[in-house]
Amino acid sequence: MDTISSSMIKNSLYNGNQKGYSLFNEARNNDNFLKIKNHPFLKEYYNAIKTYAEGICYNKLPDLSFHLFHQFSIDGNRIIYEREYFTRWKILFSLAAVTLIDQTDQYINQIEDMLWDFCDQYTWALPAHLPTSLEGIKNNPWLSEEFIDLFAAETGFSLAEINYLIGDRINPIVVDRVQRELERRILKPFMGEHMFWWETARMNWASVCAGSIGCTAIYMVKNIERLTLILQRVIGILDSYLEGFGDDGATPEGLGYWRYGFSFYVFFAELLKERTNGEIDLFHTGSKQDKKRKIAELPAALQLSNGITTNFSDSLEIFKPNIGLFQRLESIFGDMGYDYSLCSLYGEDHTNKWTYLIRDLFWGVSANIESKSRLKKGKYYFPNVQWFIEKYESLNGDLIAFAAKGGNNDEPHNHNDLGHFILHYKGFNLLPDLGCPEYTKEFFRDGTRYSFINASSLGHSVPMINGQLQKPGISSAAKVIHIKTEENSSEFLLDLTDAYSVDSLSLYTRKFELIKNNWNENMGEIAVLSIQDRFTFNRGGNNVIEAFITHYKPEVLKEGQIKISEKDVAVLMQYDSGKCSAAIEEHEYSGHFGEKKIAFRIVLTLLNEGEDILFHVCFSVLK
Repeated sequence: MDTISSSMIKNSLYNGNQKGYSLFNEARNNDNFLKIKNHPFLKEYYNAIKTYAEGICYNKLPDLSFHLFHQFSIDGNRIIYEREYFTRWKILFSLAAVTLIDQTDQYINQIEDMLWDFCDQYTWALPAHLPTSLEGIKNNPWLSEEFIDLFAAETGFSLAEINYLIGDRINPIVVDRVQRELERRILKPFMGEHMFWWETARMNWASVCAGSIGCTAIYMVKNIERLTLILQRVIGILDSYLEGFGDDGATPEGLGYWRYGFSFYVFFAELLKERTNGEIDLFHTGSKQDKKRKIAELPAALQLSNGITTNFSDSLEIFKPNIGLFQRLESIFGDMGYDYSLCSLYGEDHTNKWTYLIRDLFWGVSANIESKSRLKKGKYYFPNVQWFIEKYESLNGDLIAFAAKGGNNDEPHNHNDLGHFILHYKGFNLLPDLGCPEYTKEFFRDGTRYSFINASSLGHSVPMINGQLQKPGISSAAKVIHIKTEENSSEFLLDLTDAYSVDSLSLYTRKFELIKNNWNENMGEIAVLSIQDRFTFNRGGNNVIEAFITHYKPEVLKEGQIKISEKDVAVLMQYDSGKCSAAIEEHEYSGHFGEKKIAFRIVLTLLNEGEDILFHVCFSVLK
């Protein structure tokens, strides 16, 4: 753990008082208001906020009725309630941002009414995170309005910061009520006799919840003794969060949850630094400085072209970075090699977070996007999660990228996906990871999670052995046999035997071989990836079905050749048709936002039923 004692916290807080601390200085600098409006990227971002604010300023608030709240307990649907919940965020936060930047009182009455309404809400938590029965409600250590989940914590942080930035224009009765609700719903429950489960979690919940609470306390709590106790507890939880990363900076949660968790670590660290007048700087204090830098470097390795990312686990395929977060991390650590070419615009965050919006504007204002539109290429291996990634330009200048994973099948937001891989070419993951589906109650239950194609090995480019898919659990783990990298080739060899509960299986290995710039003029193709699977059984009569996942409808060119293409981008899959038969399956599933999506599963049934089976497939990109 980072060694930050209570006495150090207390003394630093006193020092902040004596030196006259100021919080979130960028948002209190009038010069930045004009800079935002003239910034080549942020002027479009801010104009969208202003247009939205003008369009909804007199609209009725979305209704958070009991029946919307109760729907999750009936059918597991989260989207309908959450859409209304996050729309409320969007309305309030847009009006507050325009009020701050335009220095206008035009929307003050509606902001006051909205803040009053937030104080009336039954709970700031989402139904999916609360007990769904009367018995569960009665047995919960916290009242529903006192329960702190991700979004209750975020709401507290957002309201505290809005109060700080524009509270002098808001009726003091409203300000006082908001402060009372922050005390009742956030600070008092956090420092109560019961611990929340996420306080020892090694994943994004710990950082988002604790970081938000810590920021709320910094804005709210003037008593140094009490603030010291709160901050010491928050810092301890954030230490637990950091344990979810390896020393290599990787998290099995994927890039989407990297952003969610690490952003709130950054938000808290920067406010704490300001509150203590620079005496406590979490990025330059303690024993984990190098690890934090490694964590900050992760996006540069995972970013692919056209906004596409390496999206193992419950991550979305598209990753549009937040200009504010990236800029602040580069101000802390120097050039990280981030690609800013497709930064997130206003409204593209479906949760409409205040913390992202306001920091995109005020932290991002110093970013020169034109000079930062590039991808960091190279070879990367993350031993903590057993991910191997390689990115390079082909002879014709197009990005080719490959990523494969080992790990285990007991990871946060777990998918049964050992040995799965992604192949990216010219802005498309032609062989992708399906990422996260629509979040429902069943998706987060152990008994039903793996009925979803996204989490099951059925939805990944891995085989079925003797009728068995991969099993979940910590014992289902890959072993990395070796990694070999040379200038024009790479090799990644995995032992995946333990991923399957097949009694007759003695050994299953998968070898990935990457070949760079192997151009075949006659065929018009570049050989990129070779996969060799070797199965050893202790008896005969076995059955192996290889599978490869894509979002794009495959085309069988002839026996042994299948083309996967989108627009003018294509990859050719070649295999020995004498050793297997081919079929194409079509699977419909719900995407993360409830949209209907199609996954195509290329199924190759191996004809050899002996004790030793060797399978080989080659993927080439087409010019």
